[in-house]
Amino acid sequence: MLAYTLIAGDYPVLEANAEDPRDAGASTGAEQAARVAALQRRVEIMGAVGRECFAPRLTVALRDGRRVVGEYQGRELMWDFTRDAQELRRFVPGLPISAERYERFVAAVADLDKASSVDEIIRLTLPG
Repeated sequence: MLAYTLIAGDYPVLEANAEDPRDAGASTGAEQAARVAALQRRVEIMGAVGRECFAPRLTVALRDGRRVVGEYQGRELMWDFTRDAQELRRFVPGLPISAERYERFVAAVADLDKASSVDEIIRLTLPG
């Protein structure tokens, strides 16, 4: 997943995405798949005790010997519910629910603190 994200510049969420073939998770062409596979053979992921969630430190060793280091403090990759719902909208064509049902689900979750029960949210997660 890290290799795909570095090559594509986005996170792979779906295998196919009908909205825009350049989106993350769209069926990967042979050239991009080969680049991801090559990078996967060169990436090593090491856990570090004491690191916060969503706070990775990345070190990329370049072929010329230089090392490029980047680090998150932990808040940069955390989104609120509105941003999550917005980002996920581009994947709705590949989800097993309609766009209209997705919007009803988002609205129900957003207004959960005002709801008298969770029945609507449960209903929206069931097939039908």
